[in-house]
Amino acid sequence: MIPLPKEIICFDLETTGLRAQDGHDVTEIGMAYQNAQGEIETQGAVLLETEHVLEDIIIELTGITYELLDSEGRPPEFAYKKFCEMVSELKCPLVGHNILRFDLPFLKINIERLQEKDGIRDDWKDSIKPEYFEIEAGKNCFYDTQGMLGAWVAKKKRGMDLQYKDDCIEKFATGFIRSVKGGCRVLDATGGRDEKKNVEVQGYFDIEQRGAHRAMPDVLMTLDIYNTLREELPALYPGVFELVDSVEDALMPFAEVSS
Repeated sequence: MIPLPKEIICFDLETTGLRAQDGHDVTEIGMAYQNAQGEIETQGAVLLETEHVLEDIIIELTGITYELLDSEGRPPEFAYKKFCEMVSELKCPLVGHNILRFDLPFLKINIERLQEKDGIRDDWKDSIKPEYFEIEAGKNCFYDTQGMLGAWVAKKKRGMDLQYKDDCIEKFATGFIRSVKGGCRVLDATGGRDEKKNVEVQGYFDIEQRGAHRAMPDVLMTLDIYNTLREELPALYPGVFELVDSVEDALMPFAEVSS
């Protein structure tokens, strides 16, 4: 059975553009740690300095401007170090909306690029781990609410039954994935392409929109979506999902990486 834990780190990124491969940077990281009792224990966001051009559509969408980043932005290595240290310490699953296709690859590429730069303290480089955001069978555990929503829509709205597909890491963009030691399990929501942004997803549920398209409001909205889907999916798929307080082996490689 696939466990759906209460204890998670929910996160979201804002960026200068959509393609990290083209040099786009992260401009904001928001996160919230929900403990095994289902309570938000820690939350916060940090703006990151960037030398990349901010696209007009990004400024209009997020309200993040050059002036804001100049006055409140922190060095990227500082922000990544703090986020990686939290992830390493808590060792619980990472949750987000569309993270398998966007946020996780974006983080990994930006961190790898940062580590190649001169002038970064060696002890900081050692704390910043792109491995934490690796999407690969047998490594780490991620819950993508976009895929979870696909599973919910497929059964609730369309009466479809999802099928297990083993070792199908290439399918991660259209389904729900949880990496495990023996490989990866994917629930393939074929035909259920309800790839909604959070502001649209809230229409499925009685979820309050918490503000503009910024990292922290999006994190809290995604957390609401995850918790709602967590309660509904086990009833829709008996014997597939299991409600648990925490997943102890969710980020199995972290202990090895951190040692």
